Amino acid sequence: MTEPSPNTSHAQQARRLLLRHVLKVLPEVVKDVSTLLDKLPESGDSSDKIQFAETLRRSWLTLALPWQRAAGQRLLGQASGTTSSSPLSSELRLLDEEDVEFQILAGRLAQTLAAPAQDEFNDLRLRLQHLEQSEELAGNDAVQPVHLAQATLGAWSEVGLTRDDWQHCKPVIEPRLASTFNEACHLANAWLLQQGVLPHIDLRALVRRGRDGATPHPTEAAAPAARNGTASAGGTPVAAKLQDMTQRMRKLLADHIPAAARWLGNAAPASAATASGAETGANNGAGAGPAKPRSDATTLMVAMPHPPTPGALRAADAGAIAPEAYQAGVAELRQQTRALKSAASSQQDKAVIEVVALIFDSILAEERLPPSIRVWFARLQMPVLRVALVDADFLGSTDHPARLLLDRMGACVMGFDAGVSLEPLEAEMRRIVQVVEQYPETGRKVFEIVYKEFEAFLSQHLLDRGDTQRLANLAEQVELKETLTVKFTIELRKLLGQAPVAEPVRDFLFHVWTEVLAVATVRHGAQHDVSTGFRAVAGELLWMASAKPTRAERAKVIGRLPGLMAQLREGMSLLGLAAKLQEQHIKRVSDALVEAFMARTQPLSDQWLQEMTQRLGSLDAYLADTEVEQIKLDQYSIEMITGVDASDIVVVPDTEQKVLAALRAWAKALERGAWFELSHNGFSSLVQLSWRSPQKQLFLFAGPERRSFLLQQGRVASYLEAGLLKPCEPETLTLRATRDALNKLDANPERLLA
Repeated sequence: MTEPSPNTSHAQQARRLLLRHVLKVLPEVVKDVSTLLDKLPESGDSSDKIQFAETLRRSWLTLALPWQRAAGQRLLGQASGTTSSSPLSSELRLLDEEDVEFQILAGRLAQTLAAPAQDEFNDLRLRLQHLEQSEELAGNDAVQPVHLAQATLGAWSEVGLTRDDWQHCKPVIEPRLASTFNEACHLANAWLLQQGVLPHIDLRALVRRGRDGATPHPTEAAAPAARNGTASAGGTPVAAKLQDMTQRMRKLLADHIPAAARWLGNAAPASAATASGAETGANNGAGAGPAKPRSDATTLMVAMPHPPTPGALRAADAGAIAPEAYQAGVAELRQQTRALKSAASSQQDKAVIEVVALIFDSILAEERLPPSIRVWFARLQMPVLRVALVDADFLGSTDHPARLLLDRMGACVMGFDAGVSLEPLEAEMRRIVQVVEQYPETGRKVFEIVYKEFEAFLSQHLLDRGDTQRLANLAEQVELKETLTVKFTIELRKLLGQAPVAEPVRDFLFHVWTEVLAVATVRHGAQHDVSTGFRAVAGELLWMASAKPTRAERAKVIGRLPGLMAQLREGMSLLGLAAKLQEQHIKRVSDALVEAFMARTQPLSDQWLQEMTQRLGSLDAYLADTEVEQIKLDQYSIEMITGVDASDIVVVPDTEQKVLAALRAWAKALERGAWFELSHNGFSSLVQLSWRSPQKQLFLFAGPERRSFLLQQGRVASYLEAGLLKPCEPETLTLRATRDALNKLDANPERLLA
């Protein structure tokens, strides 16, 4: 037998170290869950919840150790590198609904695991690729976070625990596994370093470039992430570029000012904000790293009652300022920046002041910013510098609120249609700048507040143009209808379970009546008489479809049957079903009722029917966490669901073409207010993303001349990939400005300290 090479042996050993560390923590996970479940019955606010909690607690006492063993076996089975099959499905077969749901849960768990371990995992990935001379880790590699997630949930399903059980237990499981995965990656990296494996990582390896040296098309960068299951770690193409930029900055500082690089390295990971809530707060609080003596410049900025905004720029509060006054104000800003840099006694502060100054020099030189708007960006320079001096996250992460605010403000005004008034936007930007200047001592917090307020303003402002609000309402009703249909179907399946209900009746309820319930709820509201009446029809139909052994019950059926049939036809008419199709459904249901009428089997329990009818009456209360991946969308469906004319909207539904998950993530990340060039059926239009549905399945792009486009998520992703939907600004404002700053520093690094 051929001995493995030293490099291969090192890679396998690193994988085993990572997996064994996770394995050691599983007993602690069991204890955490046990502690949680011991308290869970006490927190129940109804008898049903208390009973469920007690049942789950007793099940866990029996299943905890089997789950721990099963999860451990799945983990150790991956120690050699890659796996041959998904841990959730070890044999070739059709996936049922439960399997699909568990795979969705595994994907979400993988995202949670990847967030805090991003830096450590990237280092480990590069070292394993170096050892094995590969360009990418395999998608089913043992160290991929998705496989820890699948092992955890695969074992969960294997021992008989359910999705509902997981929802109650994950608040303690996810944080423990996330921190453990981060620790495990760190241990594997430390061991590889002891073996001399890639002691110095070139962060440029994280930036994929084409043959001409240019950054590849965003979809080229996104596709590998989608294939190996790490799309969430890199985020969207723009987020990935921004992460590359911050890593490039760390490399620059490490080469010239190691102390500043270490300070920057303590910044919270870019995706930490999407991790568990407990960890997010901790990361935000510790972003600046250990306390250090403040330089004179830092003390000066922090102690200032108001940021030193030049008077020429402050004149904008009273109205538009002349170009000469604006240029004079910008020149004064540069002088103040040089004075602060001269007053700084530490190299770190000098470097931060220089980098922020260069970023704003690039922003203020951006010709695509309208002149009337540029002054408000200029006035944010000193407040941003004030924050950057004490908060490494501004330069070291992708989600600092000051950076997000600058990007959102820029996206709404760069590439805009000249026919659209900027007055409301400018007024809101003026207000935001004044708030930031009024509360300088609150630092990061004030940027968080005004960023949320700006997002809220955009939500309403973008809907105030023409018929955008009406069209958005129509689209939201379409998504709501599909959401309700899916949830009603799921709940009906749960309710019926193994009850002896004829298959034609089941099929009618699942495939026809759930849509009736959904459309009625959208049109009239959940508590309207029409909606509640149709829900009652479902219970009536189930009662009639059960055996009727007594003469009195048969008499009731005969008396109530005509009314039931009329209500079924009324519901199907609401869907716009053709008369012929209605008759086919009625015949199948009638045949099933006749068979039940003649049956001599045991009837359904009156108590079960009563409880089920009550549950049907409150179906709308079980919709909060529903997500729908596929929506039936076309011109007819909009008009059928909403009952109004939709001729002034171009509907672009999904096709059957499969779309990469990374491309869908890119589509979901598109920001409201951004401008795009949309090519549809050979015609190009300048459009603005004015609205997207709560589940980000529908996107409304408002165009000129009252022409709007409603696209489904998959079609948006496909158009992005094909270049039919092109962002007018493919990079964010701060990303481009940061690149310009780094290019200048690469060419002349001495200016960091000059």
